[in-house]
Amino acid sequence: MGVPPILVQLQIVPILTVLLTADAALAAKLQEELSFEKDSQAAMAGQEPEWLEEFKSNGVWNVTDKVGNGEVVLSRTFGNEK
Repeated sequence: MGVPPILVQLQIVPILTVLLTADAALAAKLQEELSFEKDSQAAMAGQEPEWLEEFKSNGVWNVTDKVGNGEVVLSRTFGNEK
């Protein structure tokens, strides 16, 4: 005889509620993280982090970071080699 439709609905609704709640919580956390990153980026505009300044001041590596490009290039000269 099968499961009456009302029982199927009662079993699915709590699962959907949990999934929707988890999705909303994840979306809120991601939005919070994005806001934090944007605020941090605005606060640091034109400035390099202290650890990067120290790294560059060692003079071993050259760091090339172009704005808008997701890649950072580290280069070094060793003797006659680059």
